[in-house]
Amino acid sequence: MEFSETDEHGHGTHIAAIIGGRTYGVAKLVTIVSIKAFNTRGKGSSDNVIKALEWVAQEAVGGRSVVNMSFRCPRNKSIDKLVTDLFNNNILSIVAAGNDRNQNISYASPSGAPSAYTVAAIDDMNSFFVNNSRGAGIRVYAPGVRIASAGIRQQNVHVASGTSMAAAHVTGVAALYLSTNAGPMTSQQLIQMLNANATQIPGISRGIIFNR
Repeated sequence: MEFSETDEHGHGTHIAAIIGGRTYGVAKLVTIVSIKAFNTRGKGSSDNVIKALEWVAQEAVGGRSVVNMSFRCPRNKSIDKLVTDLFNNNILSIVAAGNDRNQNISYASPSGAPSAYTVAAIDDMNSFFVNNSRGAGIRVYAPGVRIASAGIRQQNVHVASGTSMAAAHVTGVAALYLSTNAGPMTSQQLIQMLNANATQIPGISRGIIFNR
C-alpha cells in the first residue's frame, strides 16, 4: 500500500481546511494534527484506522481535543471500542454518516459507534443531502453540499459534497467551543454545547442543524 508524507489524494486537505484553514476554516486558530491512515488513492484498512486511533489515545489531550473522522469502513468492534475509550477520556469523535443512501450507519464504523457524534449533510437551502446514509444514530445535520475549501494544488480551490464536509464543519464548531471554554470540557459537555447551539429546522429528521 503506497503512502506519502504529503496529501496526494486531496480529501484530507479539503476536510482539514474546512475545520481550521486560514481561508475556509471554521476555527482558524485551531492546531490541526494530521494522522495518515490512507494511501495516495484514499484507500486504507481497518488496521490502519485502529493504529491511528491508538496514537490519538496516547497523544491527544483530554478535554482539549476533538477528533474528525470523515471516512467509514465496515463495522469493526475494535474501532468502535476505541471511539468509546476516547469519549471516556473526554476526546469526542465527530464522524461522517456516509454517502450511501441505501445503507444504515449502524453497518459501518465509526459512524455506527454508540459514542460517536455522527453527522449527516444538508445543502444551503437546509434540504436533506440525497446521498446521506440513514439511521437513528445521526446526531446532527450540517452544511455538506457544494462546499468550497482548499485543494492540493497551489492556490487551488476544490468544491465537494458529502457527509465528510458536514462532519468537518461540526468539528470546527467543537474546536471553537473548546478554545473559548475556561477549562477542559468533558465529552458530554461538548455534546450538550453542540446540541444547545443548533437550530431546529422543520422537515429534517431529528431536526437539528448548525447555522452557517
